[in-house]
Amino acid sequence: MNQHQSQGPVACAGDHAQTCAAQHTLAQLRKEIRQQFARAVDAEALELDLANGMLECFDMQPLNHLWKVVVTVPITLEVRAEDAESADEVASSLIENALRNAADVHELDVRWNERHPEDAEPGGVDTENP
Repeated sequence: MNQHQSQGPVACAGDHAQTCAAQHTLAQLRKEIRQQFARAVDAEALELDLANGMLECFDMQPLNHLWKVVVTVPITLEVRAEDAESADEVASSLIENALRNAADVHELDVRWNERHPEDAEPGGVDTENP
């Protein structure tokens, strides 16, 4: 937290209520400036570099970007299936459902570019659910 950010209602207790109110007002103003700059950049009424330069003059962080990030994570699961292809389908379905149900995941696009059912290794016979 930098010197210009409000510390919330706890910081407002005691003899510092007036200072705290001023800090809260400043934090709200800074938030409004960021929102206005972001809207102006999005509407192409202001260039991003200029907006970020002005924010820097106010000792504020540059505007955030929305990034699309491709993440490759090898995941190994043990699933019940009759063959490698079925095991691959079950595992893929489980992973996709888990990712889609994850909290705070926006605009998730699951693509199975590299699925390797031939790499599935059979384990022992499933004695619990034969």
